[in-house]
Amino acid sequence: MEKVGGDAQGVEILKGLATANPEYMRFLLTEVRTNTDHAATFKSKDGDGYRLTLELATGHLVVTKAAP
Repeated sequence: MEKVGGDAQGVEILKGLATANPEYMRFLLTEVRTNTDHAATFKSKDGDGYRLTLELATGHLVVTKAAP
């Protein structure tokens, strides 16, 4: 898997999603790789939004807090 960095809380939520539902994680990775902006959004159980972005130059995934 690509290296994941960025918002620490978002990374932990993403890891939890990957453990609980590997199919959803595969979906997110496919979305990130195929979207024109190389990004996908996901939410925590609390409803907080996060954005997963693929940095093309490095192949790293970056999690940031999504704008409300």
